[in-house]
Amino acid sequence: MITSIDTIVAVQGGITFTVTTDAGGCDEVFSTMISATRYPSSGNITCHGAGDHPNQPISTSPETGNHNITVTAETSRVSSAPKPVVLIVAPAPKGGALGATTQ
Repeated sequence: MITSIDTIVAVQGGITFTVTTDAGGCDEVFSTMISATRYPSSGNITCHGAGDHPNQPISTSPETGNHNITVTAETSRVSSAPKPVVLIVAPAPKGGALGATTQ
């Protein structure tokens, strides 16, 4: 089970975050709340054993600018504190999609 969600960071195409789990680990569905819009994740994140599990990814499609981001573990019902993050929509690579990066 997830006991906390910390360290939210913007990356190309989404965000990453750190989860802390108890001895049972987790198989969890996540969602993000970005500036009052909820983005459900497309799949589960599985972590084994107790402790911190950094760099857990979620893809998002936010707009450029400052956003308050909250990550929620839906099954464990644990949420991060809202964190202000600056996201910038990067130019689409040839044949690719738009992404997000930090500034």
